[in-house]
Amino acid sequence: MSTLYDYLPVVSPDYVAYFPIDSYDNAFVVGGEKNVEIHSGYSISEERILFSPQTKFYINLQWSLMSEVDAELLLDFYHNPLKACGTYRSFYFTPVSQYSSVQHTYVVRFNSPLEETFSNVKRYGVGNLQLIVLGRKP
Repeated sequence: MSTLYDYLPVVSPDYVAYFPIDSYDNAFVVGGEKNVEIHSGYSISEERILFSPQTKFYINLQWSLMSEVDAELLLDFYHNPLKACGTYRSFYFTPVSQYSSVQHTYVVRFNSPLEETFSNVKRYGVGNLQLIVLGRKP
């Protein structure tokens, strides 16, 4: 059976570190799209440009509740200019699956802003954090 891992090139990350949190409510792969531009002309004519045959995959992570320690780790990992630096640097991510004993490590980078939620009783969460998958670990 083919998996996401089978369609990815081997790449090295910009920042050699692993995503700091290994527990989350949901992690799911979103789509797979090709880097294509389609320009429509008059009538029904089209000009199609394929920039790369490589498929772009995304992973969405969600936390309804996270510990204060995990919230601080994520905040530092995302915003620190020596670490991921927002959406600038790529890093390693190994999804944890309860359904499979096979674990693959991917090279990803953040693809969305970090939007944490805080409450007065020290409850932290992240509604949706998107990672773009750049490849697999060498």
